Amino acid sequence: MKTKNEDIDFLLVALDFFSSNWESDEKCTQEKIANRLGKSSSYLSKAKDNNDYAKNLRRDLLHLVDELGGSFSKEQNAFLDKDGTVYPINAQEEEVPNFLKLQKGITSAFFFEKLSKTRNIQVLITWAGETYGQIIKTFEESPHLFNTIRKIEILMLHPNSYGAYLRSKDLDEHTEKGFKQIKEDLEQIINTPQKIRNKIEVRLYNQLPSVRLIMLDNLYTASYFLSKQSSRLGHQIMFNPREQKEFAVELKKHFHDVWKNAEPFDYGKGTELLNEWKKPTYKRYNKTFYHKFTGSYYLYFPERYSSIPDYKNHKIITSIGCGILEIYEKEAGHYFCRYKSSTSKGDDLLQGELINQDFNNRDILIVNLKNKYKDRFITLKFYMNGGKIRKINFGVSLGIYGSSGEIGSGLVLLCPTEKDFNSLDGEGINPREILNDENNVHFKNLGINGICYLTRKKESLLIPKNHHEEIKEHLKITGTFKIYAYSQSRRKVDQQQITIGVLEILPTGWVRFKNRLGGYHGVGWADKEQSNLYINIVNSSPDIPRKALFIFQVGSNPSPREQGESYIYCGVSTSTTWVEGNPAGARVILEHCPGENYDDLTPMKLTTNQPDFTEIPKSIQRALLGEADNFISFSKKGGRIFSKTDLEKDNETLPNYQEIFFKNFCFDVLEKNYDSSINNLKKSISYGFENFTRMYDFLNKYNVDDSSLLEKIKLLEQELFDIDK
Repeated sequence: MKTKNEDIDFLLVALDFFSSNWESDEKCTQEKIANRLGKSSSYLSKAKDNNDYAKNLRRDLLHLVDELGGSFSKEQNAFLDKDGTVYPINAQEEEVPNFLKLQKGITSAFFFEKLSKTRNIQVLITWAGETYGQIIKTFEESPHLFNTIRKIEILMLHPNSYGAYLRSKDLDEHTEKGFKQIKEDLEQIINTPQKIRNKIEVRLYNQLPSVRLIMLDNLYTASYFLSKQSSRLGHQIMFNPREQKEFAVELKKHFHDVWKNAEPFDYGKGTELLNEWKKPTYKRYNKTFYHKFTGSYYLYFPERYSSIPDYKNHKIITSIGCGILEIYEKEAGHYFCRYKSSTSKGDDLLQGELINQDFNNRDILIVNLKNKYKDRFITLKFYMNGGKIRKINFGVSLGIYGSSGEIGSGLVLLCPTEKDFNSLDGEGINPREILNDENNVHFKNLGINGICYLTRKKESLLIPKNHHEEIKEHLKITGTFKIYAYSQSRRKVDQQQITIGVLEILPTGWVRFKNRLGGYHGVGWADKEQSNLYINIVNSSPDIPRKALFIFQVGSNPSPREQGESYIYCGVSTSTTWVEGNPAGARVILEHCPGENYDDLTPMKLTTNQPDFTEIPKSIQRALLGEADNFISFSKKGGRIFSKTDLEKDNETLPNYQEIFFKNFCFDVLEKNYDSSINNLKKSISYGFENFTRMYDFLNKYNVDDSSLLEKIKLLEQELFDIDK
């Protein structure tokens, strides 16, 4: 037989189910549930006081559970929603000897039942969050419960307290998590209805949080602030203070000690205080942490406008600038900076500060600097890896160049020095002159790797454009293209191939490329330098890391003479062989495909004996067939060359198929096997043979005068050189 408490538990867990599975966009409230049940809004109070009413209510509750897509399992004694989530009845509580209970988390059902039996509420937490929200929600949905409450005392961490910083860090949250959450909680309390807020007193404490408490007249709950775990969602120790008097007295005393030393929160000045708390100060943290960074530094950076004549117009390499930076503490916990470059004279320094008053991240050091005219501004950000100053520290800069007024960003390196700021001067450094000079202070600081890191112009500097027009179309060679290249069949050594890739060049220079070999798809960039078009492509698949560079001779005016006219460019490509990964080069031809769409074209690999091979223009066939003329690589057999002996062996293994098949032709002619001789001549031609003078000299030397053979040779010559019959 079910007891009264079991019927109430059934009702309370059903309410939790409704709250989580309410199908309407509107908020689920007790009044809305009452309307769906066809009951008055006081049905909860009636169920509490009337056992028969609570039993009869079960049928209506089960019907509403069914309407919301759920069910009730007698075996599990739990509600189940349509996704299989279980809402157990009395399953979360575990009896512990001597009237102690453990409960995982605190539900709204807990608040409803327990708040109905108390006059005083005392809460000790880090920040209120959902705990306060559950209390207020219960009062708003059941106003009659609030009438019995005499006062609510809430202790929260002060948003600027060191404890708020430490707890945020311990939860693996941003260091300002507690600061922001406490401000939101206080704002929520300020906006609580006046009737409820009159009974709430809030104080802000400034000490390390030790225990989370919710104390009612007849029930205490306590939980601890465990590392990386939410105390609200963890296990709660629950007991009746009258039955565990010693434990209750200890917790009560702790609450009152914290309360006595805490700062009262004045609702009248609440909004003003929230506006004042813009950022956490954590001054003790700043003072101890940032003090280690005080001193002088060499600041190295790539020069946008080189001070070394050899590098002023160089497109690849730039010189290194060296400025002098000093960090010093002028006020307690407040750190300032000054900086001088190679062009600084007298008091023409950039001055500023560390962003330590409004920023707390021990991995990052931020410096803001500006000149005395306030028309130049530089921000430096360094990665300090847990606040440890190293011999060389990596960072980036963002600033305004004094000579041009342009904004720019670049890599920077920060190296500490024991020398005094006033004894040092900034300078421009010629990287070639300090390389391997072990006595040079800058070489000692940077080393070869640091010098290379800063001097690669395209990688170490970022210069934004000034106008939208500067990022518009800059290439005249645009559209969809086919790329033809020689390819050797891996299965048949005497079988030649031509691969046809598909390329798209946008006016901005962005490139897409696809090739049938291994499903190669890549993206890249095209750029024109003088009379050549450079196309860099990187394979999009991380499983097949490949790169390719194409260079085509396009002339000074690459546009076609007539609109829609197809045109070709000849060039070379460099990449690696597909199987062995050996570096290789090849002649390639770029054919414009006006009116074609990149996505509609399919890359191909055609052998000379395939019917579709004849669709390749003969001029392209003749230009690309023949391995000796069109493919360059060492160690095509998969070996590696590490010595002169290896190189000699590699040369011995390189077959000249053009010569091999021509000699086979000659042998078959002498043997009067003329059909075989014509087949070998065709293969030799396919590998680039075109020295017919040499062939006729051979025929004349051996008095070969077979008319049928000579006629077939003449036809091959006409086809190869387009000689009129």
